[in-house]
Amino acid sequence: MKVKTINSQSLFDIANEVFGNVDAAFAFALSNGMSVTQEIAPGTELEQPEDLTFKNIDQANYFKKKHLATAVALPLAGDISPILGGIGYMGIEIDFIVS
Repeated sequence: MKVKTINSQSLFDIANEVFGNVDAAFAFALSNGMSVTQEIAPGTELEQPEDLTFKNIDQANYFKKKHLATAVALPLAGDISPILGGIGYMGIEIDFIVS
């Protein structure tokens, strides 16, 4: 079975949505020959792992019943400065001038 991704979705989001458990992210990575931290383009179809030993039926059914999808990864490429803010993301001589 294949799973189609949406914008800003990570393997952890997909694993939590499909299996109700983020541990399944590693199985998704193995099944699709990718790194668990790899960025995923929207619309990518991923092969669903067959190992169901870590499936949380109640949580997976909740996502399915409510038609929910999680997407908490940062957007692919482009400028993320409107998303990120605060002193940890400011640059001296770029965002503020020291005199």
